[in-house]
Amino acid sequence: MPYAASLRISNRLTGESLVTGMVHELNTLADRWCYSPAANRNFSPGHEPVITIIQVPCKEKFMIYEFRTYDLKPRTLGQYDSILEKSLGAGRLNHSPLFGYWYSEFGQLNQALHIWPYRDLQERTEVREKVSSLDSWPPPTAPLLAGQNTEIYVPSPFNDESISGEQGPFYELRTYMYAAGDIPKVIDAWSKAIDERRKHSSFIGAWYTEIGDLNKWAHMWAYPSLEERARVRAEMMERKIWPAPGGPAPLHQENTIFLPFSFSPLS
Repeated sequence: MPYAASLRISNRLTGESLVTGMVHELNTLADRWCYSPAANRNFSPGHEPVITIIQVPCKEKFMIYEFRTYDLKPRTLGQYDSILEKSLGAGRLNHSPLFGYWYSEFGQLNQALHIWPYRDLQERTEVREKVSSLDSWPPPTAPLLAGQNTEIYVPSPFNDESISGEQGPFYELRTYMYAAGDIPKVIDAWSKAIDERRKHSSFIGAWYTEIGDLNKWAHMWAYPSLEERARVRAEMMERKIWPAPGGPAPLHQENTIFLPFSFSPLS
């Protein structure tokens, strides 16, 4: 039940007092601050209660993911890799994080897929304006490109946005097209089955389109080998764990197997 208390908020690193005052709705703090739970309560008899809350960094919450797919001219992958490694290391990543960067191994060849998360479209615009002033960005890869495509996706509610490091090296991106109105049904079915499914191989994430072709559902899985991918998929189907029971059938499906570039956060 809400009650009045004195509140002192301090920075964990510096000890600086940031806010001091009366708080009457303590249960609303989580909506307004990124602080740890009350770390020190002083309820001495006869004295006004004092609550100290320690400021901690907020966990970044990304609301959109930009999937950028570049078609490379044949036999230019090595050049592209070298240029991107230098360009990314020269300041681009100081402005926003890179989720992952891969090249296609099975499916349509000579494709480079890079995924960039942002809090919203406004942040994307601001970041792209800032990095355009860097000497190293955009990277000088235009002569190597045969085509470019970008799509904006929204992450599913069960994604682990902190996933990083060595998960592959084989990353399968599966893209499904659903009938209008089916995406909420997909999310509901996956929400009930994903915890069991992700025990058997690395679930990188699932997203649905917000800008571009609508009603598109993309999901990525990582495997240590193609043999392990085949084994896991067969076992999931045999045990009726996956595809997620009760979900609608897609209208169209496609997949691509990617390998990570050396500079990809997901390797």
